Order: sequence, then C-alpha cells, then structure tokens
Amino acid sequence: MLNQPIRTCVSLLAASGAAWAQFPLQPSAPQIEQARQFAIPEPRISLSPKPKPQSEIERFDAETDDAFGAQVILKENPKVMPFTGWAEVAGFYTNNVALARRGQLDDTFLTSTFGLAYHKALRPALMFDASVRGTLYRYNRFNELDFQSLDPSLSLTWLPEKLENTALYVRYGFNQLTTAASGHEFFSSHSVAVGAQKVWPLARAHSVIAGVQAQWSWADPSESQRDEYSVYVGYHADIARNFSTDLNYRFAVFDYRDSTIGRRDHSHIVTLAFRYALEEWLSVSATTFWSSNSSNFDVFGYEVWNIGGNLGLSAKF
Repeated sequence: MLNQPIRTCVSLLAASGAAWAQFPLQPSAPQIEQARQFAIPEPRISLSPKPKPQSEIERFDAETDDAFGAQVILKENPKVMPFTGWAEVAGFYTNNVALARRGQLDDTFLTSTFGLAYHKALRPALMFDASVRGTLYRYNRFNELDFQSLDPSLSLTWLPEKLENTALYVRYGFNQLTTAASGHEFFSSHSVAVGAQKVWPLARAHSVIAGVQAQWSWADPSESQRDEYSVYVGYHADIARNFSTDLNYRFAVFDYRDSTIGRRDHSHIVTLAFRYALEEWLSVSATTFWSSNSSNFDVFGYEVWNIGGNLGLSAKF
C-alpha cells in the first residue's frame, strides 16, 4: 500500500520544475493546507447583555418619570446595520513553509484580506448570515507558492431559548484557490457543515467556549477533498477595556473518502491571540499558532509554527 503514495510524490516533484526542487518531498500542494490553516472562524455567540423587553423599558421610564413629575420621553430605536465590511493586512513567520515532514524550510509571508458580511435576524432566535472573503498570500523567499483564496458562505444559526448561550448552526461554504502568476484555479471545494457551540461566562470579562462540528466537502481535485469531524475549546478574557486575548485548541479527524489508499489524518491546532482596539473601527493584533498533522501514512504528517501581527479595519452600515 505504501508504493502508491511514493509514486505520487515522485511524480509531483518531477513535474514541479526547478523552483520546486528546493522543497522536501511533499505529496500535495502546500497552499491547500495553508489556506485551511487560515479557515473562516467558527460562529461566535455574543455575550453582550440581552436587551430588555420594550414593556420593561417603558415601565422603568414611567416609574422614573413619576419621581420628577409628568414627563414625555421620546425613545429612538437603534438603527440596525446589517452589513459589515473589513480589510486586514497581516505578516507571519512560518518555520515550515511547505508543510513537510522532514527538511522544513522557513519563510515570511503577507496576507491581505477583504470581506463583506450580511447579518439578519429572521426571528428572535434564528439568524441568517452571508459573507464573502478574499485573501492574498504572498511569500518572501518562495514566491512560487503565492496564491489567492476566495471564500463565500451562507449560514443559519439557531439560539434555542431553553439552552442558554448555545448556538446550533448549518453552513454552506465554497473555497477557490488560484495561482498568483496566472490566476489558474488549482483547487475548489463545496462544503456543508453542521455544529453546536456553547459559551460559559465565568465572570464579566472571562468566558469559556466549546463546540463540535461535522463538515462534508466535494472538491476538485477529488483526492484533496475530505470530511472533517472536530471538537474545540477556548478561553476568552477582556484584560482591559480595549484589550482582549483568546486561547483556543481544536482537534479534528480528516477522512479522505476518495483516497485510494484509505488516508485518515488527525490534527491538533493551538492558537493564542491578543487584540487591541485603537478605535471601534481599527484594531491591531498578534497571533501565534502551532499545528500538528499525523496520518496513517507518515508522508502526510507535518508540524508547523506560525507567528505574526495584524492590522484590521472594519465598518458597519
């Protein structure tokens, strides 16, 4: 069974040309795995206090008005802004640019992300979200790895009233990867994910989050498609008014169902991030993550450590 992945590795290496000769033996395009490392974050549950019912607000205002005589207070409903646009520029150092098992090579790279999201409450407990995100990846030393990623998605999130701080969701996503030099598509994927997430507030500024997710995908090339089953847990803390930190761990099982060799991988990802909001629309952050991928075929295993900083702009309208 081991002869097949070895022949595949040799063929890919020979076809890649002189530029790829610098990289260790690797069975698949590292850009696909790198894009998956920077996947769209899971849906988060807002921990902001829920607004009081209008009847309670009116009753409170009436009681307050009685203390100061008869008064008429005009209430202005906050304007709902369903759209959010954002742009981010980040720089990273990686110790394993090709995501190889042996002979790792380091590099630095830039990512530029632009996105637009739409959010609408269909019902008080049912939310609809649509978004599109585009990301450019540009490497310093190995610029033959440069590529772009396009990620539109649609999702429905249900917040059951009887399950406090819990969200159940279903999401459709599309991912397209193209080369920087020619714009040639070398990977595309349709996926459907279902999951559940719960938040436990520990204090006003601290909380723990945990969730599970199952995702099924259909990709081209088919040997790169995989079904994912994951669990994750995280800790969030508001250290100061504009300064917060997040620590997350995710474990996933990847089943490559179209693999002729019966490939199955196990993945561990640990992420630590610090964010400082300079303004409501401007933030800076520092992020580091470690990822380890093991497989029933050693050639697909790797470890990688990335660290970098980010400048982000966002606006609601």
